[in-house]
Amino acid sequence: MDVELMLDQLAVEQAPAELTDRVMSALRSSDRPLPVRPALEAQASSPRRKWMPYWRTELLHGMVAMAATFLFIISGVFGKLTSLDPNQWEADVRTGALQLFHVVESVSRQLLS
Repeated sequence: MDVELMLDQLAVEQAPAELTDRVMSALRSSDRPLPVRPALEAQASSPRRKWMPYWRTELLHGMVAMAATFLFIISGVFGKLTSLDPNQWEADVRTGALQLFHVVESVSRQLLS
């Protein structure tokens, strides 16, 4: 909560208005050609890629997800996750976040001094 109040007090920085124009003109005046990926073009035009339907990839991903879920249930990881006490877990997360905030704050102060 304190972090949110501190963030609300900070000034919002804006990018210069001409930044987009400078970047685009630098890209247009660049002597380098854009990289071409011949391997991807060849792969897209290959007959095997056209033959292999999109649903096979989705099926493979679904099977991997089912296998991982099955392993989590069998190994007991899923049971341990469901038996966590949410109140204790919330307190641990808050404590860890506060400790991290203090470490970042102290490192920032050392770097800025």
